[in-house]
Amino acid sequence: MIQIGFGIPYFDVCDYRYPDYAVPVAVRGNISFQVKNYDKFLSKLGLTESAFQAQIRNVINSATRKYVVNAPIAFSIPAIQIDRKLIEITNKSAEEIRAIAKNTYGIDVTFNITAIELDKYSDGYKTLSVLTRELTEEQAFAQQEIALDELEARKRIELNAIAGKNDIDLEDYRENLRIARDEKENNTKKKIKSLKLTIGVIVGAVLAVVIALLVVFVIK
Repeated sequence: MIQIGFGIPYFDVCDYRYPDYAVPVAVRGNISFQVKNYDKFLSKLGLTESAFQAQIRNVINSATRKYVVNAPIAFSIPAIQIDRKLIEITNKSAEEIRAIAKNTYGIDVTFNITAIELDKYSDGYKTLSVLTRELTEEQAFAQQEIALDELEARKRIELNAIAGKNDIDLEDYRENLRIARDEKENNTKKKIKSLKLTIGVIVGAVLAVVIALLVVFVIK
């Protein structure tokens, strides 16, 4: 197993929100590959060990710088936070480096970035730290206002929904009262009608008895 360490000196990475400001960034890591006969492998390529390692480092330098520089835009993060995307940057850089190593040298490699270092003493870092903090505070305040507006809107919707439901319930209640009242009136009318019929029958019967008694009394 052959392992080659690399270190990319500080280079500027601009913040996508403030393109006029940049923070110096350095990258460290290693690349490893397995060759059974390293000397024969180098002889086949027509390269010395130092020349081969120099070419590999150039490939690493080119691919890694590209993905580090583009990281703020690619991941929508402040330039001073690109070290948080170390794994993602490693994976993207590794894809390109493995492809070049396979096509150019016929070897499979394992690529790893061990550190993304920001120069925290640089003017660019200090300036971006202040700007990022201010922007974060503004965004937090704006998000809080949005959240409050959404909460207020949600309350209005809920209140309107409740009011609408109450309106429906009131109409249902009124309709139920009307139906109950009508049924009661109908039942009352039926009872009165039935009572009148009963009274009529009783009165008729009484009159019949009275008439019968009078007839009997007159005949006597």
